Amino acid sequence: MTVTKLPFHADHIGSLIRPEALSRTQEQADAGQVTAEQLAATQKAAIADIVKKQQEHGVRAISSGEFDRKYYFSGFFERLGGFREVEPVPWDLVRLSAPPIAALKKAEPLPRELEDAPRVCSSRAVG
Repeated sequence: MTVTKLPFHADHIGSLIRPEALSRTQEQADAGQVTAEQLAATQKAAIADIVKKQQEHGVRAISSGEFDRKYYFSGFFERLGGFREVEPVPWDLVRLSAPPIAALKKAEPLPRELEDAPRVCSSRAVG
């Protein structure tokens, strides 16, 4: 394969579809059935495989597929103080259902009364 130097920096972000073995191991890790080391080994093997496939298909901006992350933002909050997971979230939550999404016509401070927040947000939602 000929490698061409691009006149710009290119990155690929975003998850690729996880192989079944990795999905199963992530579920087992969440349930405490496999160790962090076993999960890491499965992730490493899946990443090596997806990198090889991308190279074979001529992809120049190679991605790990985010196979070493539970979520696309994994690692960010874990490296900030003051955060803790209060309720474990299934790793594949976004595949099971779409999270609620709302768009605002106009952003304004919410009233102090929290019980009024749903009505205020609903009145500003688009569509």
